[in-house]
Amino acid sequence: MNYSVAIPYTEQGKKAAWSIIMIEQQEARTKLDPTNKSDNTVALGVIPTYAFGVFVYQNPPNVDNNNVEFVDFKLTNENDATTIIIEAENKGDGIAYCTAYIDLTNINTGDQQRLTVKKFTIIPGLIRDFAFPIPKQIPKGDYIAVGVLDFENSEEIQAAKMEFTLK
Repeated sequence: MNYSVAIPYTEQGKKAAWSIIMIEQQEARTKLDPTNKSDNTVALGVIPTYAFGVFVYQNPPNVDNNNVEFVDFKLTNENDATTIIIEAENKGDGIAYCTAYIDLTNINTGDQQRLTVKKFTIIPGLIRDFAFPIPKQIPKGDYIAVGVLDFENSEEIQAAKMEFTLK
C-alpha cells in the first residue's frame, strides 16, 4: 500500500501540519438471526476487529521557530502516589521533537536520581502534560527537583526547579 501527499505551493503549505492515517481490519457483516422474533425485536451484533493509526507530520523548511516552554511544574499527591507534572506548550510555528526528564537531588545526602526520560512530539499551540511518578523506594527527605525540557535547539533548553519533602 502506497500513500502520496501533495503539499500545496501556497501559504497553507508553508506551515506545520499533522494527521493520522487509520488502518482498520474489515470483516464481512453476518446476518443476524435472533432466536425470539417478534415485531418489536431489536438485534445487536458485535464484530471484533483490529485497527491502528500512523501519525504523519510535516515541518516545511521555512518553519524553524521551535519554542517549547514550561507552563507549569508541580508536585501532586493522589492515591498514595507522589508525582511530578511537567506541563509544556509549543509556542512556535513548527512541530517540536522534545525530550523531558527530571533529576531529583536529596538535599541532606546529595544522592541524585533521574526519573524516566520521556520523548514526545508537540504540535504548535498544544499544551501537553507529562507525569513522572516518584518511585516508592526513594527515601523520605527533602529534595530538589530540576525539570528539563530539550526541544531540538542545541543552544537552548528550558528548566524549572522546585523543592519538596517526601514524607
